[in-house]
Amino acid sequence: MTASKQLIDEFINSAIEYGEAQASNQPLRKGRAGNAIYRIWQRAKQDSDLAQSLVDSLLFNSEPNVRLWICSIALDIDYRAWDAEAMLAELAKSTSAGASAISAKAILDSRQKGINPKGADLL
Repeated sequence: MTASKQLIDEFINSAIEYGEAQASNQPLRKGRAGNAIYRIWQRAKQDSDLAQSLVDSLLFNSEPNVRLWICSIALDIDYRAWDAEAMLAELAKSTSAGASAISAKAILDSRQKGINPKGADLL
């Protein structure tokens, strides 16, 4: 199954909203967006074709929060993990990515310590 445009759009919108809510200290809005991301994440984990299609479609998205979340999924399902780690390293060095840069660095640091954070750990 390939990721539908609707699911891709929902993921993008939720990831962007999560970042905006985090930056403006709006916990309820952040929670709603995080829940939407988590639902898509769990759905993708049940369908490897869907998960791979999401990763392939969004890995090089221009929005830092989208890249952060899709890299997390890629690492979680061990699909294009090398690309995801490289993307996170690039994001971690970005001076314009804000909290996404900090999160990317935390994910990379955890992986170097042998810890693979799951979706619930990141929300």
